[in-house]
Amino acid sequence: MIGGNFGVDLPVSMSSSYFHEKPLFEVFPWFYSNAGHTSNFTIHSPEIGKERQIYLYLPPIETGTTKEFIIIGYGDYQPDHERLDLLTPVPGTVLTCANGTFYDLCDNCLPINFTVDEYQRLMIEKCGRRDNIEGIADRLLNFFTDKVRPKAQELAKDRILIDQPNTGVMGYSLGGLMACYAAWTRSSLFGLAACQSPSLWWPLNNATLNSSDFDFINNTLRDQSFQQSRFPQMIILDAGSKESENPYRLTQSTVEAAKMISKIPGFTMNRNVWVNIYPGLSHSFLEWFSRIWTVLQTLLPYTSDGAPQMPISHTEPSGCVAN
Repeated sequence: MIGGNFGVDLPVSMSSSYFHEKPLFEVFPWFYSNAGHTSNFTIHSPEIGKERQIYLYLPPIETGTTKEFIIIGYGDYQPDHERLDLLTPVPGTVLTCANGTFYDLCDNCLPINFTVDEYQRLMIEKCGRRDNIEGIADRLLNFFTDKVRPKAQELAKDRILIDQPNTGVMGYSLGGLMACYAAWTRSSLFGLAACQSPSLWWPLNNATLNSSDFDFINNTLRDQSFQQSRFPQMIILDAGSKESENPYRLTQSTVEAAKMISKIPGFTMNRNVWVNIYPGLSHSFLEWFSRIWTVLQTLLPYTSDGAPQMPISHTEPSGCVAN
């Protein structure tokens, strides 16, 4: 290949060995190493209370792999367990340590290297207690759209494209659930969404605590009011193959949600909805971070007229020639 980066637009959904039938995957040469930079600002939130710190990421110079973008990040939970309230769209119940914290194994009540089944059983029978979660994700979304985005636009001197096709939401774990919920319930605001290892299992069944209700799949996706008069969107979901433990079944629910979305008018698999499962990967922030560029290259492909092109032979037809 001659020139800068060039990406061949091939299907990315269901491309791993997790699937019996799979398409080819996108491969991008990489000729650049310039890094972006981050900054932060503080803004008061009447929606969720208190002063909140927001992080702003500006990308490196244009390289030809994606469109230019910025990332506005949020993780200022006060206190830490507030994360559950702010990233869940409906109320629910969780198990928390009766004594100690998760980091000291609930005051050594839990065994080292416990399995998911052991964790659930011990937390229900011995080590944990029920905590009620408010499920106020809509308040956080209002804070983003009404306060944070205008502030970021001000700091960027009105250079950010904030119309629906150019505005996205992305997250991992509960943040992945939040991204799916935000995109599905507010299609007029979000044209792009990345739901990575999304906690679609939320909430735990309040009666048993050892099964999940999958509210997003069973209620939000099936709500006819959200299926009508939708704005065009692009949505990508992914997970690791080792995220399949009961009662969360995160791997399976990720595939199921993508298939349901692809059957709704306006969505087509590999055109504006994608799903992929990464074999061998478990629920880990680092593993999520390793695959974020696949998401960005899928949702923000570089399509400028000035993009590098495949070389054209003067003696052969244009395109690739097999020998």
